Amino acid sequence: VQKNTCRTFIQDLVKKLAGHLSEGFNRPGNEEIDPQFRLWLSSKPDPSFPISILQTGMKMTVEPPQGLKANMLRAFGSGGTGVISERMFEDANKGVAWRKLLFGLCLFNSVIHERKKYGALGWNIAYEFNDSDLEVSILQLEMLLSEHKTIPWEALSYLIGGVTYGGRVTDEWDYRCLHALLGRFFCPESLQPHYSYSPNKIYQPVRDGMKFTDVVTYIESLPADNSADIFGMTTNAEKACREIQANDLMTTIISVQPRLSMGFMGTAKSSDEIVGTMAADILQRLPETVEEVAEGDVRSSTSSTLFQIHIKHILNRELPDLRDFEKNKLLSAAVDSVMGNSALVTVLRQEMDRYNTLLHVIHTMMRSLILAIKGEVIMSEPLEEAYNALLTQKVPLKWKSVSYESCKPLGSWVENLHMRVDFFAQWAELLLSSVERLMKPALGAKGGPVGELDPQEVPCSLPHSYWLSGFFFPQGFLTGVLQNHARKMGISVDSLQFQFRVLKKASDNDDTLSDLKQNFNIKETAFQGPTPPSDGVLIFGLYIDGARWDTQNNCVQDSLPGQRFARLPEIHFLPVQKQVSRADDSSSLHSVTKSPDNEPKSDLSPEEPNLPLHVYECPLYRTSERAGTLSSTGHSTNFVTAVQLPSQNQPSFWIMRGVALLCQPDE
Repeated sequence: VQKNTCRTFIQDLVKKLAGHLSEGFNRPGNEEIDPQFRLWLSSKPDPSFPISILQTGMKMTVEPPQGLKANMLRAFGSGGTGVISERMFEDANKGVAWRKLLFGLCLFNSVIHERKKYGALGWNIAYEFNDSDLEVSILQLEMLLSEHKTIPWEALSYLIGGVTYGGRVTDEWDYRCLHALLGRFFCPESLQPHYSYSPNKIYQPVRDGMKFTDVVTYIESLPADNSADIFGMTTNAEKACREIQANDLMTTIISVQPRLSMGFMGTAKSSDEIVGTMAADILQRLPETVEEVAEGDVRSSTSSTLFQIHIKHILNRELPDLRDFEKNKLLSAAVDSVMGNSALVTVLRQEMDRYNTLLHVIHTMMRSLILAIKGEVIMSEPLEEAYNALLTQKVPLKWKSVSYESCKPLGSWVENLHMRVDFFAQWAELLLSSVERLMKPALGAKGGPVGELDPQEVPCSLPHSYWLSGFFFPQGFLTGVLQNHARKMGISVDSLQFQFRVLKKASDNDDTLSDLKQNFNIKETAFQGPTPPSDGVLIFGLYIDGARWDTQNNCVQDSLPGQRFARLPEIHFLPVQKQVSRADDSSSLHSVTKSPDNEPKSDLSPEEPNLPLHVYECPLYRTSERAGTLSSTGHSTNFVTAVQLPSQNQPSFWIMRGVALLCQPDE
């Protein structure tokens, strides 16, 4: 016996046969029950269902089908097993648009399910949409069409995209993507004869007068392999999907490998020798503190022995006693002149503290691990986890607990950490050397009188450009930039926002921006060059995921075939006061207004064909995973800020492609 959608049947069954069934199933050696008897039940949860049947029976779940075609056939199932029945579809009392909108709704439901296979390009978070979402949306569509003479597009978009499906979406940028996708299927154009849901014309609305059987035949004629166009994606997204599947397969294979066989092919080293060598190499590669690198560089580059100042003295303003009132006064004045009231110095101190904590954990654990391998200390659980992590080229969990967001494997992670430490060491070294250069002329010869500081000779103590990817907490750095500008202008920091302008260097072209393997010199980029801008900061080292930067037209464009990631040129983050945008305000490339379809648009003249006409609000994330925990601000902890990029396409074009900026790639 098999019963589908048996909610009513169960209620009847419970009233008449619940006691008999419960006793019969639980009675040992009951010969009255046929040994071939099977009862298959398919139902939603019901409180009146006998718990003994659930405990005795075997529970099974049906996985949703893969592919748009399979999902659509499931919705339009034959024999009344699907969500859409023949009677429902061919109901003539629901208006001429009913069949097209119902078909579009089912296709939209299939698209948002299948979009999960693209990983972070599809959704930041993999949501569990289910059949009840489609069922409720169909009821809402039926209700709105029956109650209104004209199709209420805004109400449909809000109830279906904002409440039914959108109620499951917790990420703001996924919510935006959901509405962009829904706009393809629920729009006035979708009722026109030659409209297509995808640019390749494969997926189209049903024609007027099509019967239920004709629709099923049309669905069966669709290709088994999904086209990326229906998702708003490119072939690079299909490549990313295959890479995700391959990585999952390799991870599974590695996880079932015996530990004793893990080692480097062609070597006779044991696992202990491999881990010991790696631990020693990490200890040699990474310094114990950021100050160790910064102060070592300063001492090696100067022969001054008049005084010894440490980085922590300057950052914490805990200046040493030089045993001379005039020198102490001079040192305090020099530090005040170099540091001023900059919030970025506070950011530097906090970042150095975080990296020092991470370096301390790494050095302590690696030393203990080497001793544990030798048998001199006990191999604790954290050490054993680190041992296995090093063998599989993963970052130990203990390090991750005090580390920054990263998806890199161990080797790239250690190299990246060394670059980050070097960046902040160079910044701290710049502060320390600026104080020494400012004090040296005033001190004069040893034993001579102490002079005065020359206010015209205060050296620059800030980097020319900042490596945003190197910050533990990049959101705090950007807030510090806004605070500096607010103090300078004497206004509230809440009244400020960033304006963005991508800069072009002579070396920037399609080839250099597409070459991710080319390592950039952080010291040269950040600390060598002209004086930094008086307002705002220059940022380098960002990447575009799912698109590229067009250096000819100065706008975002589709990525080249086979290249998902690309570099973004240096970009100027300029604090400006928030103002109400006006349609006639064309004073800036990035002044943004709202078009009638509620999409952001640039105020450039449409008579200039090569200039960008729109602005895409592009989210910036720390890593390619994009997902994170929900913070108190309402954003993911992986989210940094939104950057406005000029574009020649509508913003929805890039929203459906899942285009975002990243602080760092995976490799």
